[in-house]
Amino acid sequence: MEPMLLAKDIIVTQEAMDSPDSYDLVMSNIDVVNGLFSRYLNEEEICREALYSYYVDYYLAQVYNGGFSQFVYNCPNVTVFNLVGEGLEAIGAYKHLELFAAFDKLLSGLTEQELRDFLSNDYFGENPTRDRLDVHNDAFYDLNNKSESLIEMNARYLRRHPRLEVVPEADLEDRLDAIAAQITDLEERKAAAEANEKGFYFTLEGEEL
Repeated sequence: MEPMLLAKDIIVTQEAMDSPDSYDLVMSNIDVVNGLFSRYLNEEEICREALYSYYVDYYLAQVYNGGFSQFVYNCPNVTVFNLVGEGLEAIGAYKHLELFAAFDKLLSGLTEQELRDFLSNDYFGENPTRDRLDVHNDAFYDLNNKSESLIEMNARYLRRHPRLEVVPEADLEDRLDAIAAQITDLEERKAAAEANEKGFYFTLEGEEL
């Protein structure tokens, strides 16, 4: 059975919409998605366009902090990796999308064993696979700083989206609670979450590493 879409729109606060700081709007969507995750919604139940914005910012933060290699090292799974690519296209960051494709080609060039070793060993110190994955870092920073700011493009994407729901910050928690109230197996999800607390992991074709 197909999962039901419970959070059908992108949700942000009125205060974020009114803010002159573009990142306030991006962060508002992040807070909402995190709030939905904390209420046990699955990704398939959350507006895909909200996830595009959410994971494009995750990608930006990871690459800026430690390069493309850190993004791979910390990436939750292949689904998230694909959402980043789809998200870059959705927000119109086509030069970033070309760079992401070049990075994906590098990643695809690794053998399964090379990727396993990279993900299971220490990230720091001598690490030729890390260095191989980071060859596009400078191009990313230059692109983001000079012609395609992912924060600005992300915020513009959110602001102009036809399925944007704007709520006062004071009403946000009640709105998220109302969405979560649609979950029919909430207690089972809570129990599963308690039994299977895990950090982020990358997967190969859905296989946990």
